[in-house]
Amino acid sequence: MKNAFTLAEVLITLGIIGIVAALTMPSLIQNHRKKVIETKLRKFFTTINQVVKMAEVDNGPAKDWEWNTPQEMYDKYLKQYVQNVKEIKQDGNSSLYLYFTDGTYMVYSGTYMRFVTDNKERNDGTNSFVFMFDPKGKISKNYIEKGVFANYAYFTNITEESLYEECKTSGWYCSLLIQRNGWHIPNNYPRKL
Repeated sequence: MKNAFTLAEVLITLGIIGIVAALTMPSLIQNHRKKVIETKLRKFFTTINQVVKMAEVDNGPAKDWEWNTPQEMYDKYLKQYVQNVKEIKQDGNSSLYLYFTDGTYMVYSGTYMRFVTDNKERNDGTNSFVFMFDPKGKISKNYIEKGVFANYAYFTNITEESLYEECKTSGWYCSLLIQRNGWHIPNNYPRKL
């Protein structure tokens, strides 16, 4: 007589495996999404700051650059240093859109850059993150000569509590929150990814 599993035993085993998978998959997907966003943010921040530094070597400090529109600033100072651009669009004179080959894109308005990690609808703090680039000090003279950085506010010494609250309510401070956490999305991140 041969030993074998009954159909009921096989179905029960498959059911248990299905339940375990259903319980763990959302967590695995969430962790993967966090890692992808962290990597894209870190790469964008490093790359855009390197672009600005290279442009300053050839053109002098960004605070002395002359331009009227974001498109003009890009064409005159940054274009030769930016790589992997698939498409460029301009929204009147107010914003410049750079679409990259990896599916991300950047919107530059003249004082801030919005980095979007995918082609979905923009949602601040979820797939859209705000960075300052205000070399003329249009928003605050404190920002001159600081390159591109993860902060959109008049505040330079924002507390951790208010940073979490601002990220939770508006999403505009989320890039700063992630940057202050070593480019890692904290476990208690206030927005759903």
